[in-house]
Amino acid sequence: FAAGLKILTGNRPFLLLSFTVIFQLTAINLLASMVNYYFKYNLKSENMIPVAFLCLFLSTAAALPVWVIISKKIGNKLAFNLGMGLLSLVLLSFYVIPLSPPVIAFLFVIAGIGMSTVYLHPWAMIPDTIDYSEWKTGFRREGLLYGFFYFAFKAAAALSGLIAGIGLSSFGYRPNMEQTGTALGGIQMLMTIVPVSMIVVGIAIM
Repeated sequence: FAAGLKILTGNRPFLLLSFTVIFQLTAINLLASMVNYYFKYNLKSENMIPVAFLCLFLSTAAALPVWVIISKKIGNKLAFNLGMGLLSLVLLSFYVIPLSPPVIAFLFVIAGIGMSTVYLHPWAMIPDTIDYSEWKTGFRREGLLYGFFYFAFKAAAALSGLIAGIGLSSFGYRPNMEQTGTALGGIQMLMTIVPVSMIVVGIAIM
């Protein structure tokens, strides 16, 4: 265990990539968990929830081949940051500009294009960190690095659930009831400002 920990902590590129993924995926998972609340309570358009998710995830899948081409021209790191920056700009527009539910659903298409980078570029960069580890230590430890990297994805899922739960409780959210202005503002922040802040930190680490 000590030897494995030494390999992990001595691989700076791997640590930077892992912490970037934790921040970026926490932001995305938090966004996904808050969409239901935002459309149901803030927009009063619960029927638009499936449309919003469809717009978000179809564009995420469709944009993957485009990002492959882009990354070949500008590199994985810059393409990753570019996509997440695009997602953060869309989320920020939800907070500062009053938009109708159909317009927001359409903007989810743009958000999905940016979001797709988190499912592509980290996995494209992880082999480089494995090569770095082998160069530095003389040993190749794919299992150790991939295992911890997968743990980073799970940690992000858990962290987003924790933030959503504590946030909703703190703002006074009451399930299936008319929400107060504080609760509505909290839902909006949890879907926009909080994820944007995490994305910015992730971009800085990257």
